[in-house]
Parts: sequence; structure tokens; C-alpha cells
Amino acid sequence: MNKSPMETAFEKLVNNKFNVYNSLFLNLPFQKIKKIGMLIPLLSHECRQGLESGKEPLDILDSFFKDHTGIISEEEKIDFMLRVIQYVERQVVLYDSVED
Repeated sequence: MNKSPMETAFEKLVNNKFNVYNSLFLNLPFQKIKKIGMLIPLLSHECRQGLESGKEPLDILDSFFKDHTGIISEEEKIDFMLRVIQYVERQVVLYDSVED
């Protein structure tokens, strides 16, 4: 389906605004976890790469925590994953608000 020039311009405007606002938040601490905005893309990459190579999900996460964070305990790992979900939810809200 081809987009009209107005749809394309609107999409570009929304994406540009989202990228500006999102970049402001990337390095802000987020409830006990510094630089979570920078860790999420790393986590995504590690998960995609691990799944493609046939690794088990728990092994992928354990490797991520070992290589990219100082998180050791299961409680801290669960807390981190909940914070990731909260962060992504906030990005969705940010995108929706920019789109409106």
C-alpha cells in the first residue's frame, strides 16, 4: 500500500519528535537502574542473536546479565526485567502522545 505524501510527512514528523524526546531520556536513571535506555537495545540484540543460534532463553538472559550488568541475584534480575517492561510502556505512551 502506497502512502500519500501527507501520510509520509506525518509519519516522519512523529518519528523525528519521538527520537528527539526519547534521546533525552536514554541516559536518565530509571528507578535504581542507570542507563536502562542503553541496555534495552543490547538486551534486544542479545536475545535475537541467542535465539537465532538456538540458545535457551534463560541462558541468553544469564549471559546478558553477566556481560552487561552487575546484576547477580534472581530478585535483581526479575526487578530489572520489570523495569524494562515499564520503560518500554513509557516509550509507547511517549510515541502515542507525540502522534496525537
